[in-house]
Amino acid sequence: MTKKLIISPCGTSILTNGASSQEREILIKNANTKEGKIAQEDKHLISARIDQIEKEVKTFSLDNAKEKSAELNSLIQFYNSDLNRPQDHHILIKTDTYLGEQTAKLIGEFLKRYKIAVEILDIKDLQTKNLNSFQSALSDIVRELSERLAGYKEQDYEIIFNLTGGFKGIQGFLQVLAMFYGDKTIYIFESGSELLEIPKIPIKIDDIEVFEDNLKTFRQLSCSLPVKDISGIPSIFILQIDDEVSLSTWGEIAWRKAKNEIYRNKLYDAPLEKIRYGKGFAKDTKDLQPNRVAELNNKIDDLAKFLDQNINPKSLNFKPISKNAKLNSTHEFYANSDEAKRVYCHYEDNKLVLDEYGEHL
Repeated sequence: MTKKLIISPCGTSILTNGASSQEREILIKNANTKEGKIAQEDKHLISARIDQIEKEVKTFSLDNAKEKSAELNSLIQFYNSDLNRPQDHHILIKTDTYLGEQTAKLIGEFLKRYKIAVEILDIKDLQTKNLNSFQSALSDIVRELSERLAGYKEQDYEIIFNLTGGFKGIQGFLQVLAMFYGDKTIYIFESGSELLEIPKIPIKIDDIEVFEDNLKTFRQLSCSLPVKDISGIPSIFILQIDDEVSLSTWGEIAWRKAKNEIYRNKLYDAPLEKIRYGKGFAKDTKDLQPNRVAELNNKIDDLAKFLDQNINPKSLNFKPISKNAKLNSTHEFYANSDEAKRVYCHYEDNKLVLDEYGEHL
């Protein structure tokens, strides 16, 4: 049986379906509101409604769940009412609001009753009240999901986007993302009882030259590094707010898809002037396999972010080593995801010189 990874945006239907007219009015009014911004009289009514559904979820039948929740309705139909799927994994995308947090928890609790692994994806500023914040949040979804979905794909998971629930703006965006990363999209047709499945539509970035010709700039934008010139970047890929320039949501999707191909070709110069490749490092990396070259290009991006923004993720683990341990090297970082190799380096004239690609000491 094929393992499945299912991504579901969460709306408020589990709270609004079956609610009184007053409850529905208050829930809809506060759909985009964070907890601290909800008026006290509204909070009292909302809390009571959440408590009620929380108790019901513990004993929901499948028919109850289908009636109450748009997200669960499509999932139950997709599984043909057989939710005994401990091998599957579900990612619930919640909005950055009080109701978003609560509804994702309720849906997750129901799925956990069937031993299904559930993860709630928390994306800062994911709400539909402010356009700039919303666009920034969508770019964060791309960053969060792209590498993760590629990892699941390598483990032979079928990737399914369940787009029955959630806000329309988020649904539309995820439909685009599904074209690049999903195997299938599912949602309930208008009748509310018929599941529609859309197979993957092959999408390819044909104009890959624009990324190759502006590679350094795209790397800088994706890593939030200083950028001098964006004149070669099509406007559809750029989001500019005041003096801040970043990749648009479409730019994030297209770039991450394109770089998976480009990064396998060769080791490129770093996107930050503070990084220099030594002769030994260039020699060590000359004949690497394409997958190792791609990993190393990504690590160089991480290294650039570390030097510019002091962000040192565990996957990079930049740290000092004993002097003279490797040539003149004073520091090391992970060269690939399985931590089998290290890059050894030292500081010289305000630059970080990469000395050697080799075994762990």
